[in-house]
Amino acid sequence: MSTLESGILLVFPVIIVMYTPLANLLASFLSVDGELIPADVIVVLSGGSYPDGVMSRWTLERTVWGIRLYKRGMASRILFAGGPPANTRKVLGRYFFGSGVAAPPAMSDAAAMKKLAMEFGVPE
Repeated sequence: MSTLESGILLVFPVIIVMYTPLANLLASFLSVDGELIPADVIVVLSGGSYPDGVMSRWTLERTVWGIRLYKRGMASRILFAGGPPANTRKVLGRYFFGSGVAAPPAMSDAAAMKKLAMEFGVPE
């Protein structure tokens, strides 16, 4: 078998999987169709934040979904989980290396998510 034939045999299946619904069809058994049922708590995990401290798209989407589930009565409480903002190391690094300027209080992703939820009427 020539190198060209080997290359075609390798590339052809990749093209078939990438540009046809075959991948979705093969993965369809992994999909779970379920109904939402009420729970004790809605847990919303952060998707991180940008270096300037702004919530990432993923964090925002997850927060909005958590708020929507809360408003639909799916739970009586929401737990937001998220770490420090992406720029914390940089800010603290400047503070600790003698700039003399106090580090501003950094709001964690969880605190930012909670603040957004409260702005949409979710009680503290």
